[in-house]
Amino acid sequence: MKKHIIIAGVPRAGKSTISQMISKTFGYQHVSMDSIITADVTPEERYQILKENDTPNDYTFYNSNEENYKSCFEIVDISKLIKNNVYYMDCLL
Repeated sequence: MKKHIIIAGVPRAGKSTISQMISKTFGYQHVSMDSIITADVTPEERYQILKENDTPNDYTFYNSNEENYKSCFEIVDISKLIKNNVYYMDCLL
């Protein structure tokens, strides 16, 4: 079973900073939701990026090509769903 760590919080709380530290410390793949949601990438493009950048430190490295390809489609579908259903508002400090 895949394990995921999800870090949530208010804007500018340091979520990206701490998640990058955790990913480096434990060898996890860091996925920025900002990048996923705002990027207009096809599943095929995402799969190509994965193949070019996958390393033994990433959990996806040990998945089959079919699993990774399917995951890329799921990520793009979820990203579109979030992008189309979440209201974005700039945070005023």
